[in-house]
Amino acid sequence: MSRKVSIERTLGDTHPNFPVGTVREGWELTPPREGEIYVLFTERGSLFRTSKVTEVSEGGFKTRNSVYRILVLQEEGDSSGHVTQEVTLAQSQMAPSPPDQGTKR
Repeated sequence: MSRKVSIERTLGDTHPNFPVGTVREGWELTPPREGEIYVLFTERGSLFRTSKVTEVSEGGFKTRNSVYRILVLQEEGDSSGHVTQEVTLAQSQMAPSPPDQGTKR
């Protein structure tokens, strides 16, 4: 199932074609999967590919060189064009969370 997404490169080394902070919209070939290259068919008609995905988390993914945030704009079956899911990725989300300590009263 393809999704229309917006991806933002949030961390990474200097890259002339996709600097940190750049946002691209398009249709993904498949959602990001560890060990696979992520492919996006952009709204401008070009093809964007990453290096192999090394980690997938809620709201984004990491490659060897970069961290990306994904905003799902439209699911394949949703013709409304409304945002169907908004997700965020903070650098701290990429690290393991401490165990739940419960609420103290």
